Amino acid sequence: MKSPALGEVMRPVDVLEVEANAAHAEAMNNYQLDGRFAEMAKKDIEKKAQQAINKGKTDEAKQLLKYDAEAGETSKPALKRYKVVNSSMEALGEILTENPQGVLVYRDELSGLLQSLDREDNTEARALYLQGYDGNQGYIFDRIMRGKNIRIEAVCLSVLGGIQPGKLKSSIRATLSGGHGDDGLLQRFQMLVYPDPIEWQYRDRYPNREAANVVFDIFKKLSETDFLQFGANPIDEYNKRPYFRFSLDAQAFYV
Repeated sequence: MKSPALGEVMRPVDVLEVEANAAHAEAMNNYQLDGRFAEMAKKDIEKKAQQAINKGKTDEAKQLLKYDAEAGETSKPALKRYKVVNSSMEALGEILTENPQGVLVYRDELSGLLQSLDREDNTEARALYLQGYDGNQGYIFDRIMRGKNIRIEAVCLSVLGGIQPGKLKSSIRATLSGGHGDDGLLQRFQMLVYPDPIEWQYRDRYPNREAANVVFDIFKKLSETDFLQFGANPIDEYNKRPYFRFSLDAQAFYV
């Protein structure tokens, strides 16, 4: 019964992803057109520079080439990602560099993810997930093929999925045994038990579309908000991550 409930929870994210893919496709078309235009302009500038050199006007040729170098290449548009389902550590790292607000790792069956992170050859990926819990710690990749000094300013990962009680028990046993599983990964999860002990009743009615639209609007607003405009750390000028703190009344209520 958990998969249909999770599917409804993920529906706003899925809609946002469709919109992001469409926007990225349009941005890529413009990027490719700009690239072709820049290539044609570069050839024209090189031709004019060569003509200037042939006439002994080296300063003019240098100025033309300098202008071309300063124009540079436009950066390739990044695809805004909301979730990943099955990605390697390296791919996840690249996605995070392009999406500094973080992504959701969604697995309908969480046991597969936990089992993969339990493998001894996957310790680096497990460390990345451990660091991604609070969104405060940076990470640097150095790979021969993918490049060096690939920086993630703040690893921010959320994980959502379902798991059967029996498979959860085996993960808990591994955590409590004091082995490599006892590193705090499982403790980072918040657990919701479903179904709740409620009296079941048959319902046959249309979904509340108005309520669903309100929820989607909240998701969209959060997606489009630049949080650096709010709550920036007033003490540490080098830390640009947003912080939100309780008011005095809210703090007292919390305590």
